[in-house]
Amino acid sequence: MDLLDGDVSGSISVTNPVNINVPGEYIITYNVSDNDGNQAIAIQRKVVVIDTVQPVLTLAGASAVKLEVGEAFDDPGYSATDSLDGSLTGQVVVAHSINVNLVGHYPVTYNVTDAAGNKASEAGRLVIVGDTGAPYILLTGASTIVMQGGSTMLMPVQRPRTVLMVI
Repeated sequence: MDLLDGDVSGSISVTNPVNINVPGEYIITYNVSDNDGNQAIAIQRKVVVIDTVQPVLTLAGASAVKLEVGEAFDDPGYSATDSLDGSLTGQVVVAHSINVNLVGHYPVTYNVTDAAGNKASEAGRLVIVGDTGAPYILLTGASTIVMQGGSTMLMPVQRPRTVLMVI
């Protein structure tokens, strides 16, 4: 406002270096001159840009994965994004102690933190290593036996066993 010129709001110059995508402190400066060239005393406003939003961590595929004993674990995948940092997928920390040679239930955890220190909600999946292959019977000798009626029959049979086939 100027005593002679009245409202000079339309002539205010603003220096605004605020980058809403980069956390930090910024100073906005406002200044104005009246029609006679009289300069106002500049005023400033401090703007603090903060990042308190946690990243989003998303798992691809099922939350439980079943493996046959000896089968390699191939992670179905994951992604992580942040409102300011963008993609954080390459920074995801995956932790597990899967032993594909030992039957059991193995948790896998996924974590990520953005540049401001905000942690995503931990994601997880369960890897179940088991023996799911059915046993089979293997006959010793011929599948057809011809014998004399009334005689004693001795049948050679091999014990059932589980066979793991790697393809």
